[in-house]
Amino acid sequence: MLKLSIAFVMAFFLSVVNSLAMADCSPRKFSNYEQSVINAYIAYYGRVPGSAGMAWWATELERVEGDLSAIIQAFGNSDEFDRNFGSLDNTTLINNLYKQSFGRDADNDGLAWYTSELDAGRMSLQTIALGGLNGATGPDLNVKNNRRLAAEYYVTKAIDAGFDLDESQMQGLLASVTSDLSTANSACEQISNLVETLEAERISANENTEGQSCDNGTGAASLVKKEGTLIGIQGLAYSSELQTSISGVKKVIQGETGPNGEFAFYEACGASSVTTFCLGVKKNCSSTEFVSGVSIKDLSLGPRVIGRIASTEAEISIADVISASYADASLAEQQEATTNVYQLLMSLDDDLDSTNGIVINEATRTEAELYADSIDFTMPDFDTTESVTELVSVVTEGSKLTASSVAMVFVNALLGVQSDDLDGDGVSDEFDNCPARSNADQSDIDQDGVGDLCEQLVWDESSWDSAVWQ
Repeated sequence: MLKLSIAFVMAFFLSVVNSLAMADCSPRKFSNYEQSVINAYIAYYGRVPGSAGMAWWATELERVEGDLSAIIQAFGNSDEFDRNFGSLDNTTLINNLYKQSFGRDADNDGLAWYTSELDAGRMSLQTIALGGLNGATGPDLNVKNNRRLAAEYYVTKAIDAGFDLDESQMQGLLASVTSDLSTANSACEQISNLVETLEAERISANENTEGQSCDNGTGAASLVKKEGTLIGIQGLAYSSELQTSISGVKKVIQGETGPNGEFAFYEACGASSVTTFCLGVKKNCSSTEFVSGVSIKDLSLGPRVIGRIASTEAEISIADVISASYADASLAEQQEATTNVYQLLMSLDDDLDSTNGIVINEATRTEAELYADSIDFTMPDFDTTESVTELVSVVTEGSKLTASSVAMVFVNALLGVQSDDLDGDGVSDEFDNCPARSNADQSDIDQDGVGDLCEQLVWDESSWDSAVWQ
């Protein structure tokens, strides 16, 4: 299947602009943070945002309490900007901001002043874009709002369809939107038809792909929806992304695991999906757009991410997800991360009874969203991490994190493991002073018979003597 070109996308728009009946834009409700990010994408990059990119930057904006100036520099430093605008002179760059934001050229006085400020280094292009967004009035404000409305509609349709256009295809979708609301309604109608057309293109079972990158050996690019199972956990956010593209887009399914741990994914063109499991809500669970986060041996998956694994119809566990995500880590490190995940999920269990499986309800996912980007499942001091203990305390109204030893028992029962060395450190549980955590050295500083890794150090800065283990 050939990837649709920019020319095709724009020709499609132009061919229907005068023939379609007007339709009111009806996007989902967007938060103030999301609306600010959408405005920034339009002004600075001249396009609608991808759903994952919008979600990422909206989360960052919320983190700085809505102060767009605090993230605008990072937002504007990108390969995309360098590719599309890096060769333009300052006067052209500033005039381009006006065209993208308001659909008009800059007035001479404003263009001259901003150019001099940019030339002198007193302002950056990002801050100029921000000033334009905040200072829009009259017809300019109407254009800004109408373009944002159409962009919101695009994001809504993209999330519903489970895919985004690529960066080049997003360019130009708002070019015809003016201060007249009817132009926004027309753009929304065109976006709807474009998404539906692309969806039909992607799932056509009869399209010949022989010799193309999407050739699965059968001459057909059949998109097949399948189901996997994450045993023992209901209500965990996930995102499954097809690892090959059809018509230039990748099929993505976001959701929460079902009553028996079910999660959905697609296979097509001889390729399957990769499923990412996350703490928090599904809309922020993605295998892309992450810039920092959890790591073992310098491998980064991003904040809130528990792990990633090749999608399969076979049953999998969190241990499988961790093992697949950190294949280069030691067994002890993998076990540590696995135990940490189960400790937290068991603590957040809807009825706090893990014998009937773990259930993460909607309210808990929403609460967890406030802490997700600060939680690293690979940290050795996971039990005492403030974001972890606060989340558990808030959700359970004062309860503590499930003990690692209890989590280990659950994990092994879940996996049907029979062993006298549950933590795999080479010391039999009968003699192990910390059977829940791998500690081959059996370190026990206070000589109380409980290994140091199974205790928490409460530190009094005034004196080493007043450091106590408990």
